[in-house]
Amino acid sequence: ANIDRAEDAARATEYGSEGIGLFRSEYLYLGRTSAPSEEEQFAEYRKAAEAVAPKELVIRTADLGADKLPEHMEDTGLRGLAFSLKEEQLFKTQLRALYRAAEYGNIKLMFPMVNTVTELSKAVKLCEEVRLELGCRAAVPVGVMIETLEAVENCAELAKAADFFSIGTNDLYHELTGAGGRDKEIVEDQSVRETVADMIEKTVKTAHEKGREVTVCGRMAENARMAERFAGIGVDAVSLPLALIKEKA
Repeated sequence: ANIDRAEDAARATEYGSEGIGLFRSEYLYLGRTSAPSEEEQFAEYRKAAEAVAPKELVIRTADLGADKLPEHMEDTGLRGLAFSLKEEQLFKTQLRALYRAAEYGNIKLMFPMVNTVTELSKAVKLCEEVRLELGCRAAVPVGVMIETLEAVENCAELAKAADFFSIGTNDLYHELTGAGGRDKEIVEDQSVRETVADMIEKTVKTAHEKGREVTVCGRMAENARMAERFAGIGVDAVSLPLALIKEKA
């Protein structure tokens, strides 16, 4: 299931979800005048982890920037992991909360809008710093979102450094069409869908060669026929909106 808040985790389990494939943590930052504290975030992540344990909870670090920018934060022109690396103290506060919460469930963390292994290496280094500072013993797998054409091109290198992939079909679709904006409505274009599907197949093959699992989320994952096709090319799981899982329960 895809969720935006901790209380949705229990509902996802109730509806039969096999875990949480995407906890969009940026919603903890929006609609407020200051960033959430480490304690606030820790409480949210722990609550969600305990609600789905022993199933996995994949928490995406804050995908801020562009159209999702709290009013108290400066627009740096960056988004996703690049934004977090620029705002290092903000990022480390979130990582501290995540690693603390990992003691209470099966948490995986995932970085958004990753383009290169250089970015990923910087983020992994910060994770290790935080883990050592906390004396955290929990093993926390680190994954990346594949949602840009550059990430698809670099997927072999990324697969060496990441523990798993999640493919964001919406952003790939938007980049191919030049639509821009993560919340733009997707207008069905069969040729673009086929191109995205080919990218997914390439990414899955590359990831599996490195022993990495791949999840797909976004509008294409919500389409039953496309989901069936994804299964045929080896996608390990799809992550869907809570409402759709409830409908199929």
